[in-house]
Parts: sequence; C-alpha cells; structure tokens
Amino acid sequence: MPADRLLVVGGSVAALVAADAALRRGRPVELLLPRRGVGGGFRPIELGGRRLPIGVRLLEIDREDAGPPPPLADYRPGPTAHAAFVRRVRDWVVDLVGDRLREVDRPAMALDGRLHDDIYFTVDLAGLRAALGEDAARRTAAEAGAARRSGGDAGVLGDGRDLLGCSLEEASRLNHGEGFHARFIAPMCAKIHPGGAGIVPAALRRKVWMPLFHPATLERAAEGRDTGYRPHRPFHTVEPGGMGDVVDALLARIRASALATVTPVATLTSATRVGDAVTELRFADEVVRRAVHPVIGVGAGELFAAVGAPFAPGRVPMAMAWAEVDEADVLALPSVVHAPDPAIPAFRISPGGPGAPGRVLLVVELRHDIDPDDVPAAVRASLTGCGVVREGAAVEVVHRLTGPGAPDPSRNAMEAFAASAAALDRAALPAEIVGGAGAFGADSFNEQVIQGLRAEEVTR
Repeated sequence: MPADRLLVVGGSVAALVAADAALRRGRPVELLLPRRGVGGGFRPIELGGRRLPIGVRLLEIDREDAGPPPPLADYRPGPTAHAAFVRRVRDWVVDLVGDRLREVDRPAMALDGRLHDDIYFTVDLAGLRAALGEDAARRTAAEAGAARRSGGDAGVLGDGRDLLGCSLEEASRLNHGEGFHARFIAPMCAKIHPGGAGIVPAALRRKVWMPLFHPATLERAAEGRDTGYRPHRPFHTVEPGGMGDVVDALLARIRASALATVTPVATLTSATRVGDAVTELRFADEVVRRAVHPVIGVGAGELFAAVGAPFAPGRVPMAMAWAEVDEADVLALPSVVHAPDPAIPAFRISPGGPGAPGRVLLVVELRHDIDPDDVPAAVRASLTGCGVVREGAAVEVVHRLTGPGAPDPSRNAMEAFAASAAALDRAALPAEIVGGAGAFGADSFNEQVIQGLRAEEVTR
C-alpha cells in the first residue's frame, strides 16, 4: 500500500467518518468494509420495501453547556466524552446533510394515561410537579430534601464517589429518595434490563437511557420552584429517513470520491504488529493488508478475538415491534414517548417514519421478558395506554424482533472488556482504534463521529 494512503477497516460510524475525513482532506483511502452490518444499528432494517428504524435514532447536537469544542487531541473515549465536542458533531452533520436536518418536537412521558413533559431524554424537571400531582410532589420534595441535607446539593454527583462502583439503584435512591426512584427509575430499568437498576453502574446510566438528578434540583422542581438549572437538549432528525439517511449519505460521499477504494471483506481474524509502525491484518476470506498506522473500527469482540483475547459479553434481551395505524387513529405522536408505568408493556414508543399511504409507522420497544406470542396485544395495550392511538384502533404489527440486544452495561461486562483491552494494549498495534473497542460504552453516534475525526487527524 502506498505510504500516503490511509487504510481504514470496519463498517462502524467511526471508521466511516475517519475514511470520509481523510478523503475530504485529499488523502487516498482504502476502506475495508464488512459484507454485513455497515453502520451498525444506526441503519434501519430493510423489509418488504419498508425501512424499519431500530429504536429511537435522534441526533443530540446541542446542549445548554456547549461551548467552543476543545482540540480533538484532547478527546478520550468514554460514554459521555462527546459532550464537550457536541458543536463539532453538529457542524459535521450539517456539512453532510445540509438543510435536511430538522429539529423534532419535545419528547413526552406517559403518566396515568396522560402525556407530560419528558424527563428521561431532556433531563428537564420543569414539568415534574404538574405530572406528579400535589400529594406525590409533596412527598418527592420531602425525600429529595432529606437527600440534600444528607448528601449535599449534588449528592453522589458531587462528592467524588466512584460512579462505576456504585449501582444506578443505589445512586438513584441516595439522590432522589424512594418515591421518585420507585416511580421513574426502577420500573423503567426493570423493563429494559433483567437485573434492573441494581446491575447497571451509575456511570453507565445513559446506556439504559436513565437520568440522575441533583437532590437540590429535584427538591425545587417538586416544590414548583425555579431549579436554577434549565437544560437545553433539543433533538434532531434528518428527513426523510432519519439516522439511516445519515449513514447512507456518508457512504455515498465516500464511494463518490475518486481517491477511495472500497473493498468488501469477511471477519477480521488476526491483527499483529510487524514493524515499528506497521500493522498486518488478516481476514477470513484470505484478504491480507499491511499498513502504516491504519484506523481499525471493527466491533470490540471481533478486534479482541483477532489479538487472541476473546470478548463475548452478554446481551440484554430485547423485544421490539413495528406497527402501522391509520393516521386518523393517532391521537398524539411526540418524537419519543417514555412509559414508566409498570402496567404498560412498552418502555418507549417513537415514530418510525412514513408507513403505507394514509398510515403511520410506530416503533414500540417492549419490556425484555415479553412472550413473543404476546407482542401484538402488548403493542396495542401500549399504544392506547400511552394515549398515542385511540381505543379500538386497528393496529397492524408489521415486524417484530425478540432475543439478544445491546451489550450488557453491567460491571461484569466492564471487567471482561478491561481484561481484553489490556491484551490489546499488550499487542501494541501501531493503529488507531475507534468504535466499540476504544472504551467500554463509548459507541454512541456522537462518540463515534468524534473518534473518527480524531483518528483522521492523528494518522496524517
């Protein structure tokens, strides 16, 4: 391979971003793409002419504390390390999709059969008192006040506590009190993870889409007072097809470059150091490449196995269904609806894009332990129970998935990852590692964009 050509391996968003960034800088790139799974879960399922998004796929490209991003060299992979670089992500997305980027309406939360302002994605408690009602709000304020007096205004978020060694359940009870935890955190986690909030480290709470509030903020919000903190977390999508269109546009821009060579490959089977700056990569279809400081963006399990350190984390069971309903039967359709009520089988409902003519496609994420035979009834109960569609509406489940889902965000999985990552470090590959193998849980879209941009910069 010519010395100036960058070798990029993998179909992760991070790998694609690195390849695209190098091409746009005028550097030749060979991109070794897997034959399946390009873009990961950010691309939809293609089924019978339909594009079925996998869960909620919204862009978070602005926030209240966003300032000028630091240099890419300062980035270190982590589940929320992208936050300081969110404006860099926004600029990258706008450059790619232009005026197809659209802000969506605010997420909602279904409580007692009514839709209220969301707290899970927005981390905004301004509407909490109205959602709770007087009695529950009073109890929540009292318990949060006790937590504040015991642990300080920020509770576990401000005392230097190891949030990797503290479960989300423990942290939530300490910061929120029992009532708020039992109504908003515990039931949602029980739907998402078999181990509930007790198995997920507090530091990885965003891997199960859970917030953790300061006791003082929760106390003031429950009392109806100004909390002094109003988050600004608008969400965006790309029209007409959402996140799948982002990946498609990225692939199209890569393929359109005269400097790009795209080669399909099978699984990476071996990654070894063969010189001071050279990595040799072998694939199951006998493709072999040697390159100076390549970018490797295959999955963690694939890369770790290639250096002799197999990593096979458990997968969280999942149940997801896509349903179509007549437009006339839709009562409300926010960008996201969260459902903490234990009686509602779904934990989240979101639009899935256009359905058949006159119909709306909905994505319904159900509790992990639902019986596959019960999915149609659970979808109908969830859509009506959350006030999304009217009672008696005809709901057609067009596809369903049950089985292993996302990697388990548990302490055991973290420890297994750390052991395999240590073996990767010992291999001392002269390569830039991006995507899921870079750090445990650092695989969100924003994280991968920043990883890809940084990888291109450090491999020049």
